[in-house]
Amino acid sequence: MKAALMVHFREPVPGREKLALDYRADVDEYWGKLAADGKCTFPELFFGSVGGGVWMVKGDLETLEEVVRTPAAQTLLYKGGLLFREFGYEFYLTGESVDEYILRYKEIAKGFGLI
Repeated sequence: MKAALMVHFREPVPGREKLALDYRADVDEYWGKLAADGKCTFPELFFGSVGGGVWMVKGDLETLEEVVRTPAAQTLLYKGGLLFREFGYEFYLTGESVDEYILRYKEIAKGFGLI
């Protein structure tokens, strides 16, 4: 299944701004190597108009889940949690995987007589 790992965050914890800026380089280095190996896309960073942001990589859901469970990825995610307020991550389906999900949802809803 095609998916995206979406990592969201708010402003840096006061006093950790320099480390938060350095974190971007850590993300690009780690996920950039995985992208070069074909395991995901290069990380994309988005900042919201009212603060906070998101960075994202896309790839195969199983592959992304496996990578996130590695000690190196877990360390990177823990660092984010210590550096930013409201830091977290979630997997999202993308591309044709969304269509497959919706079809499956419709089938189940029909089975319940909901649609």
